[in-house]
Amino acid sequence: GSLVGMVYTIIDLKYRHDWEKGVTFCKKGKCEESLAIMEQIANHYKHNNDFLYSYATVLYNCSFYEKTISILQRYKESCTSYEAELMLANSYMFIGQNDMAEKSYTLAHYMCPVRFTPLYNLFKIYKRDNDIENMKRIGNQILTKRIKIYSSEIEIIRHNTRVELQRLS
Repeated sequence: GSLVGMVYTIIDLKYRHDWEKGVTFCKKGKCEESLAIMEQIANHYKHNNDFLYSYATVLYNCSFYEKTISILQRYKESCTSYEAELMLANSYMFIGQNDMAEKSYTLAHYMCPVRFTPLYNLFKIYKRDNDIENMKRIGNQILTKRIKIYSSEIEIIRHNTRVELQRLS
């Protein structure tokens, strides 16, 4: 019994080491090496949410958006997070699935209502689709939203939104 446990622990340590190596390669911009490692261990960790999120992040950073979506959908079967929902929404947007992106940005907004990014990305979808009514609705929401922690990013979002809304009137 204890020998089996020890063997399993050693194997798991090797997989965890590979996982770490895969993430490190990605951070260094070495997508092929990173993906090769992550794909090798994906089956071992197919039910590990931390791994699924990590794998999706590597895929996303390497611009494999369809595969990112597929992994994040598996991840979402048992948990979710604001960051995962945002990554999912961005991936949908990159492949032109605006309706799915809209759903995910809306969900991300509800998960973390103080954040400006999901609203601004919805605003950009509506602008691209020339959906003036929703653009105005979301734009006004952005401009009247209370700022909890000031940042230059929020200032840029609000400025760009203001300019776009003025252009409409």
